[in-house]
Amino acid sequence: MTKETANDPWEITSKDAEEMKRLAKGSGGGGIFCPKRNTSINGVCHVCNTIQPFWPLPDSSPERKIALDKGPKVAYFMNAILDSDRTKAFVMEVGKKVGDYIIDSCHDAEAGWGNVVNPRAGIGFLVRIKKIKGDMGFNSYSVYKMNTCDWDIDKEILNNLTDISQSNIIRMLSEGELEENNNFFRIPSLKMDESVLIRICPAFDHMDGGKTILYPVYRHWGGVTQEEVDGVVALNMNLSVRADEEAKTANPTQDLPFMTDDQPQTKTVSNPACWGRIEPVVFYNDEDDDCKACPAFTTCLPEVERRQKKKELKG
Repeated sequence: MTKETANDPWEITSKDAEEMKRLAKGSGGGGIFCPKRNTSINGVCHVCNTIQPFWPLPDSSPERKIALDKGPKVAYFMNAILDSDRTKAFVMEVGKKVGDYIIDSCHDAEAGWGNVVNPRAGIGFLVRIKKIKGDMGFNSYSVYKMNTCDWDIDKEILNNLTDISQSNIIRMLSEGELEENNNFFRIPSLKMDESVLIRICPAFDHMDGGKTILYPVYRHWGGVTQEEVDGVVALNMNLSVRADEEAKTANPTQDLPFMTDDQPQTKTVSNPACWGRIEPVVFYNDEDDDCKACPAFTTCLPEVERRQKKKELKG
């Protein structure tokens, strides 16, 4: 169990993190926005409906591979400031595991991430994200909690943060308002072994009491078209070029981030089943693409419940 402390208006508590996780359960350039998983759209997705029966099938089945290739994938968006340029904030896009790790770290009071967006010197801290080569050639990422900052976030920046609500991010992406090297930074664009040192900004609506610092956006890739999502045409059941090439090589290129906090942990992405252990909390979501893609998906929930009870009793 975690202890709630809400004395500081800037502190991100486990309750705030729970709300961000809830958004991701319902919920960047390119891709086709999923009207089902993006709760701000709250519509019907014919691609999701088509591939839904494929998830319980064996990993080796062609249908399961199609579901993995064409299923909706999430990215998180947040406001951030580069430590090397403290004069402005920009919108940053991170992958699922990086975003989940930040939220889960805020969820666990003992992890010490509650002050991650505090704008005051000596309280808020920097975060370093590094792109590394993971197991089997997959791109991976490490996330480190760094030292507290010796500088305040400028009030002008705080008062003019970008609206990163899901609906507005979708609009900005659709209308080309997010430009890399200008007001937008995509973590996947990092070169291998390159890192970025950032300060995560408070919620864009913090003056109204907002606490959500990351918003999820779900998009279909794998060659999925808008017509297929709308149900105008049937889903093309052929794997995308990228997925087909990855099936032929032992050196895949898709992003499978692996997080660490302060120091690398011993868990690696080569483990076929995490049994709900996405540090620092026990995690399981029967609608999550990573969970559904796991070979242990159907047997995972009882183990997760057992570990959760064990953790609660220990707490």
